[in-house]
Amino acid sequence: MVQQGSIQLTAKDKKTLVDVCEEGDLLGLRPLFADNKYALQAKAKKDCMMYAIPIEIFKPLLKENFKVLQFLLEIFAANAKNPKESIEAESQLPESRVYEETDALKLSYFQLISYTKNVITVTQEVAIQEVAQLMKTHHISSVIIAENNIPMGIVTDKDMRNKVATGEVDIQTPVKNIMSSPVVCSEANVHIASIQLLMLKHNIGHVAITEEGTPDSKLLGIISEHDIIAAQANNPVALLRRALRSKDVNELNHIRFRLGLLIESFLNAQLAIEYLMKVAGEINMALTQKSIFLAIEEIGQPPCGFAWMNLGSQGRTEQLLLTDQDNALVYENVSTEKEDQVKKYFLKLAEKVTQSLHQIGYDFCPADMMASNPKWCMSLGDWKKQFSNWITQPTEKSIMMCSIFFDFQRVYGQQGLTQSLNQHIYKELQGNQRFFAYLGVDALRNPPPLGLFKQFLVEDEEKNKGLFDLKSRALMPLVDAARILCLSMKNTKINNTHERYLMLAKKEPQNAELFEKCAQSFLLFSKHRTIEGINEQNSGRFIHLENLSKQQKIALKNAFQPISEIQSVLKNRFKLTYFT
Repeated sequence: MVQQGSIQLTAKDKKTLVDVCEEGDLLGLRPLFADNKYALQAKAKKDCMMYAIPIEIFKPLLKENFKVLQFLLEIFAANAKNPKESIEAESQLPESRVYEETDALKLSYFQLISYTKNVITVTQEVAIQEVAQLMKTHHISSVIIAENNIPMGIVTDKDMRNKVATGEVDIQTPVKNIMSSPVVCSEANVHIASIQLLMLKHNIGHVAITEEGTPDSKLLGIISEHDIIAAQANNPVALLRRALRSKDVNELNHIRFRLGLLIESFLNAQLAIEYLMKVAGEINMALTQKSIFLAIEEIGQPPCGFAWMNLGSQGRTEQLLLTDQDNALVYENVSTEKEDQVKKYFLKLAEKVTQSLHQIGYDFCPADMMASNPKWCMSLGDWKKQFSNWITQPTEKSIMMCSIFFDFQRVYGQQGLTQSLNQHIYKELQGNQRFFAYLGVDALRNPPPLGLFKQFLVEDEEKNKGLFDLKSRALMPLVDAARILCLSMKNTKINNTHERYLMLAKKEPQNAELFEKCAQSFLLFSKHRTIEGINEQNSGRFIHLENLSKQQKIALKNAFQPISEIQSVLKNRFKLTYFT
């Protein structure tokens, strides 16, 4: 740890600068996780003082301090992905949020870890030299000694160095003379944390995966320290840090791809969908922030203050799949003579950002609801006029626009602009029963999606014939109901539908049970949509009912009941009987 001064880290060529460690930074972590092999050169940049702890003393302490292990492993994974790339200071992104290791981000340590299935095995009587040749040929660090696919022992490159290279054991003797037995084993569905603790407990770098997690059951594969490091490089904190340090859109595209794999692994681990939303929301936001930062670097600093806003599912941090973009931009009011020049700059900025997001994987909005559209790139004054028009002169179209724009979330830029816009919206909503009636009718446009005999109402149109529209028939009724109820309470701090219902449950104890049911139904629908999207490589909007089990179909039907109940609440509260 650098106590004073700084340390330069360079690649082996001693020329390529990788990082600069300042006061409080840690370095030299690789021997803890990568078999005592350093990948970088460290040199004092100026007079410095450091604290150093011998590996042999520190490593055993990690067994009793798992939080310290998590902390160090995360730091190592975030910085060890590519030692040749230079690393920018995270402070380069002035508008970025300060990411803390929240409960959602800590889930990375409890994601399932994949294992190597094609394990090289030999019998006990095979010569050590032949085993060494196999390890060299296949570029592996261990070989399992097995009989009838039951692991009897394991030999690692460390055994080769300590027992054979020293002359202690002859290279022509059977491999059983140097193997470690019994083999430390684990079952297949195992979390990163469990494997890491197992390795620390036994002071080993490899764990065999067997059918029952015991040495006397069938061998399935193996996990090495390298696998843990690779998995940790794909954890939320590491992805966030890599996003903030990225130098171009190609790197951001890779991070978004890794996020997809992370979401899939979290789903397989049966982790709560609300935590997945938090993780995905943080990383999606970081990708957008960095895209804006790179665009500003390219075209120059903005002529005045502005704020970039995500809309729709992005604004509600409910985007788990790669869907289309919905965003807008608001900038400070400027004089009339500067208006054209200022708007021209922000349209150019928005064009570059939306293009970058498209390269990352977020499709352009088919309805062109993006900041690159002059209609959605305006001054604060023009935005206030736009919202006033929607609210005071409600029409079917304006209500549809409100259902998208009322869920805006500031991603980058001046918070004061979006706060001012929020205050204006709630001022206009004050006592406007007519607007709430229109908004309420819009929220009731999709009744519970079950027929007279409780059958699913599926699509008739040819393209999606026989499929169930999970978005329109299940998710949106809950999203719309939560929005109008929160707007009526002047709540501007919470956009996420699940969190909105939990907030409503606290505000109205008499309706808490219904709101909590709505929250759970929303999560169930979101999970089904995410699974469908991953399986079919699409937005997950239309699901194949035939792929669901009987129990899953029953659970879905039960989840539809709160839709009917919450819509009844809307009818009564906003006096919508005559409208419906």
